[in-house]
Amino acid sequence: MDHNTLKTPEIHPLERTRSCDVEPKQPANIPNVLEHALQNIDTTTTTAATITTTAKVTRVLTKDDVKYLFSGAPHFILEKGRHNHWYPHVLFPWDTSLPIQDLWDREQLRHESFTLSTLHAHLPVPTTVHSDASKRQKGWEYEEGVKRSTYDLGIFEVPNMLSINGKEPGAVGFRHFLELATADAVRYKPAVPTKGSDTINPHLLSSMPLTEAFDTLSHLKDPYSLCNHQAVVLDRHKLLCEGPPAWKRLGVRDANVRDIVERLEYLANFRLNAIKQPPVDESSGRKKIITILDKESPEMLHKGLFTKFLFPPPHGWTHHEHDELKAQIEVLTRVLAVKGAWIDMSLPEWRLRVGQLLWEKPPHADGDCMDCLKDANTRPEENKKGKAPPLCLNQGLERKWLLIQLLLAGELLMRLDAIVQLAVLQHSRTITVTAQDMRELDSLRHGKVNWDILFFQRASDNLTFKYLPSNIVPASASSSAQPPQKSGTSSPPPETKPLGGLRSKFGSISQHLPLRRTNSTRIGLENTSHEQSSCESIWDSVVVLPRRPESQLKGLAMFAEKIGWPGHETLEARIRSSFSHTNGETVHALTSDLPVKSAIASRTFPKKEAYCRSPSHRYVVLNKSESTAENHNTNTGGWLTRSWLSGLIMPGESIHQFLMSTILENDPTALQAVGTVANLYGGLSYGDEWTWWSTKCIVGRVLAALPGSKICMGWVRVSTTPDVEQAKLKNTWISVEGIQEPLQKNMRIRQGMKIASESNPLGKGRVASDTFTIPIDEGDNDLISGFDVKMDKLILVRQSLPVECCTAEAIKDVFTAGRTSISFQVATTPEPSTITFQLKYNVAFISSYTCRTPRGSVTHHMLHGDSEEIHEHDMQSLHGHPHLPGHPLHNSYKYKYVPLRDLHSDTVPPIISFPASKESSPSRSNVRYLMNHDTKPAQNNTNKKDEKSATLDEKEMEPIWILDARSSTHDKEVFARSWCAAVGVHALIGRVGRTCLACCIREARAIGVGVVIRV
Repeated sequence: MDHNTLKTPEIHPLERTRSCDVEPKQPANIPNVLEHALQNIDTTTTTAATITTTAKVTRVLTKDDVKYLFSGAPHFILEKGRHNHWYPHVLFPWDTSLPIQDLWDREQLRHESFTLSTLHAHLPVPTTVHSDASKRQKGWEYEEGVKRSTYDLGIFEVPNMLSINGKEPGAVGFRHFLELATADAVRYKPAVPTKGSDTINPHLLSSMPLTEAFDTLSHLKDPYSLCNHQAVVLDRHKLLCEGPPAWKRLGVRDANVRDIVERLEYLANFRLNAIKQPPVDESSGRKKIITILDKESPEMLHKGLFTKFLFPPPHGWTHHEHDELKAQIEVLTRVLAVKGAWIDMSLPEWRLRVGQLLWEKPPHADGDCMDCLKDANTRPEENKKGKAPPLCLNQGLERKWLLIQLLLAGELLMRLDAIVQLAVLQHSRTITVTAQDMRELDSLRHGKVNWDILFFQRASDNLTFKYLPSNIVPASASSSAQPPQKSGTSSPPPETKPLGGLRSKFGSISQHLPLRRTNSTRIGLENTSHEQSSCESIWDSVVVLPRRPESQLKGLAMFAEKIGWPGHETLEARIRSSFSHTNGETVHALTSDLPVKSAIASRTFPKKEAYCRSPSHRYVVLNKSESTAENHNTNTGGWLTRSWLSGLIMPGESIHQFLMSTILENDPTALQAVGTVANLYGGLSYGDEWTWWSTKCIVGRVLAALPGSKICMGWVRVSTTPDVEQAKLKNTWISVEGIQEPLQKNMRIRQGMKIASESNPLGKGRVASDTFTIPIDEGDNDLISGFDVKMDKLILVRQSLPVECCTAEAIKDVFTAGRTSISFQVATTPEPSTITFQLKYNVAFISSYTCRTPRGSVTHHMLHGDSEEIHEHDMQSLHGHPHLPGHPLHNSYKYKYVPLRDLHSDTVPPIISFPASKESSPSRSNVRYLMNHDTKPAQNNTNKKDEKSATLDEKEMEPIWILDARSSTHDKEVFARSWCAAVGVHALIGRVGRTCLACCIREARAIGVGVVIRV
C-alpha cells in the first residue's frame, strides 16, 4: 500500500437550505479530517523508519507529538448554516486538559441589557461585571428562565454582535469581521414600490389567456387580491391613506383598536407563561408541552382570526382545508409577505426606527414615516385631485398598522410553535404534518416574515400592551406633567383598577398637537368620523409599558460610566425621576408624546435619507427633554429614549445608537451644546478635553489605541480634540466624509473549506521536525528601538461639496470633514521630521484569537559542516513558567518583518486576493491539503501534480507583513493603524503574551488579511 496516496472522502455538494427540517450538509467534518491526517502521520512515520537505511534520519513527528505541540492553538473553520449562510467558528480540537473556555478574541458583554443586540447563544451575563473574581458572583441574580424550547426561526443578526467588541480597543473579532461581507445591510435592500402597484400590470394582463384576464379583473378588489402577485411592491403610505377598501385587498379588516390591543396582550402573556412553564406530566408518563391549542381549538383560532382581523380566504386559495391550522399558517404568512405593505424589520434601518412609530406623533423630522397633512410628499393621488386624505393621517394610523402587523406575527408564531411541538416533536394524533408540509410552509417565509416573528418575540419579552378606554381618563389627565391622581378620585372599570392612576401619569397626547381642520381638509370627509375616533384611540387609549425598565436604566448608567461621560453619576437619577411606582412596580411614562413644535413646515431630512447606507453617517434628530428644576419629570427624551428604556431593541448594531442617543436626550446641557442633529456613525466633540467616536468611523478605530481611551458598546472616548484651521474643534457633531471602500474586497466567508485548509496548523506538505519553526517576536534591535514616533494631532478639513442624501441646511450644525489626517513627529537624523497619514479607507482591525502554548523548552539546531551543535534553552528561566514561546509554524506559511520606518503613504500594501469560487462546491484539493501530510518527499507520481500546484499557490500568495508596534505610549500602534487606513488594508492586532506570532500568522491567512500588528 502506498501511504503517500490518500483516498479523499466523498464531499457532498452544498445545498441552499430552505426548510426548517433539513439540516445543512457540511462540506466535510473538519475534526475527522484532521484526525485522519494525524493517523496518516503515524502510518507514514512507521513506514519511513522501516525503510530507512541511512545513518542520518530526518526527525519525524508522531500523532501524539503533533497534538501536544498544537494544544491550545485555535483552528479556524466555516460551518454551513441555514438560509445559505456560512458561520465562522474557532475550535480547539486537540485540547483535552487545558482550560480553553476562557480563550476568546472578544470582550465579555458588561451588562445583561446589552445581550439584546444578539441572537447567538451566549453565557448568562451578570447584572454587574467585576474584574475581581471574588466579586463576580455578587452580580448574579436568579431569574425565572425559559423551561422549554421555542420555535427556531434559524436566523441570526449578521454580522455577529457578540464579537463586535474585540479584545483590542477599536477592533472586532474573527466572526464579526468575516460576516461583514454578508451583513444584513448588504443582504437586505429596501424595496422600491412598483409603479401602479395598486392595479394589475398591463403587460402581465396581456400575457394571460382571455378568460383568465377577465377573471383577474373581476376579482381585482376582492380580499387577498394583492397577495397573489409576488413581483409587485406596494407603497405603504399610499395603502394606508386609501383606507379599509385597500386593506381589504390584503385580506386585512379595519379591526377595532380594543380587539387588537387585548388580543396582543393575551398572546404576549401566554407566550411568556408557556415558555417559562416546564412540561406537564401526563397519565401516560409523557411530558406535555403547553401550546396555544391547550387554550383554543383550531376551530376557535380560525373563528377569532377570520372574524376580527382578517377576511375569510377565498375557496381554494390555500393548499389545505379551510379550518386547518396549516391553512391559517399559510394565510398569515402570505399576508405578511406582501412586499411594501408592512414595516420591513429585516432592514437595519427599521430595527432602529420602529420605536418612532410607537412613540412619536406626526409631524416627523426624519425617517420614512407619514407626516402632517400639508406634506405633499405623502398625499395620495386623491389629494392632488382636490380630495382630502382621511383624518387618521395625523392621528396614529401608522401606529395602528404596526400593531396589526405585530398581532399577525404573534398569531403566526403561536400556530407555528403549536404545530412543531405537537405534530413534529410529540407526534400528535389529531394534527398531521409531513416533511413536505413543513417545506411548503417554510418556503413561503422569506427573511422579512421571519423578522416579523422575531419582532413579536422581542415585543412580548419586553413590553406590555394595555387598552384604557378614554371614558375612564381622570380629569387630571389633561396635563401629563401633573402628578398621578390618587385612587378613589375616579371609578374605572374593574379590569383597569390594577393600573390605578397610571393613565393620568401617561397623559393625553392629542392635546399637544390638535388636529388641524382647514377648508381643504373638510372636503370629502363624510365617512371619516369612524376613522377619526378609531385612530385617535391609538394614541389616547393604547398604553405601552416596559417589563423591566430598571435593567435597561442600569445598563445605560453602566455605558455612560464606561465611556466616561461627564456627569454620568447623575444621569440615572435624572431619568429615574420620571418613573412612577404603581403597586410596587416601576412604570415609565412611555406614551407621552414628543414635544414636536407645530410650527415645523418641512422635514429636516428627506425620507430617502432613512435608507442611506453611507459608511460615513447615520443622521437622527434627537429630542430635547422638557425637564426643568421645578418640574423634572415632565418628559424623558424622545422615541430613541423610550425604545431603550422599554427594551424594544432588535438584534444588530442599533443598540449602540440607542445608548448614545438616550444619554444625549437626557442631558440637556450637552444637547444644547452640540445640537439635536446627531451623526451616530461619526464623532462628538463636547467640552475642552474629550471627544467621543463611533467605532463605525475609522477615526474611532485608529484613536482607540491611545492610552487612556475608554471604549464600550461601539463608542470610544479619547483625549484628542481635532484641529481645524489651527484651532480646536469643540461642541459639535463630526461627520468624516470621503471614506472609500477598502481596496481589499474580502469575501472570505464564501470560500468554504479554504479557511480551514489555508490556516491548518499542519501546513501544506511534509510534517517533520525540520518543516516547523517557532517564530518569536524580535527583541529590541536597532530597527525597532531606533524608531521613535509620537502622535502630534488630528487634522480635519471641512468639506465643501454636498453630502449624499442630505441637504446642507439639515446638517449645517454638523462639522463635515472632507479630509481627515493624523500627523506624527518622528525622531530621525539629522533632524526630526513629520509624517502625515490621510485616513481615506474604512478598514477594519481584527483582534487576534487568544492561544495557550504547551509546556516545554526550545532547542536550536545549528549545523557547522558535518557536525551538529545543539543548544537548549529552558523557557522557565526567561518567562517564569516552563511554556514554549509560541506554537510551531509550518514553513509553508510565508511572512516577513517590515520596520515601521519603511511605511509611507505610497507604500504598496500586501493585498490578499481570492480566486472566484462557487460557494456550493468546495474544491477537493482543499480537503486533500488537510489530509495529505507526509514525513518524506513524495515518491508517487500522482502527488507531484498536487505538490506542484500547491507550490505555485504559495508563490502567488504574498507573505504576511509583521509590523512590530510595541511601545509603552501606544504611539507606534496608532502609527501602524493610521498607515493601514491610508493605504486601504485590514490588519490583525496580536498582543504579545496573549497570542503567539505563529497563531497570528495562521489567523491572518484564515481571514485573508495581509498585515499583523504586534503590540
